[in-house]
Amino acid sequence: MSLGTVFNNKPKVFKKILSGLEKENYQVIVSAGGAYNKLIKYNFNNNILIFKRVPQLEILKKVDIVISHGGNNTINETLAAGKPIIVIAIGGEQGDNASKIQYLNVGKRINISNFSSNEVLEKVKSIFADSIYKQNAERIRKIISKTDGVSTSVKLISSVAENRKI
Repeated sequence: MSLGTVFNNKPKVFKKILSGLEKENYQVIVSAGGAYNKLIKYNFNNNILIFKRVPQLEILKKVDIVISHGGNNTINETLAAGKPIIVIAIGGEQGDNASKIQYLNVGKRINISNFSSNEVLEKVKSIFADSIYKQNAERIRKIISKTDGVSTSVKLISSVAENRKI
């Protein structure tokens, strides 16, 4: 679980999310960032592991579901890993990303202005209960794995530079 690097200093949001998840025996890894010092003061169950930072790409290989603010980097990395995602959009592009995640049926969206701990838990349970989310995330992972973003970007930039005589 992560709220990114810009929006991560929100201990109340983290606490609300984690309060629902600790009711079950899910192993939860939290990248708390700026909220770390406040979060470690709460007495969460042992299934909630709180870190200031985690190696996200490595963690994504091992998790079943991601809960995130829905920033572009996390969305891209999560889908490239073939994982379903629950998005709690906080600002910026995140609301649009959350809508796309729901539209593609690779995850769920939660409204930050009025969500509850139980809603988070129910969304997690629903993703585990319906394999379509994992199947769709895996399908997108396969598509992403066939693209070569760096090479495509270099060709595009070179083409624009040539045509505009930059």
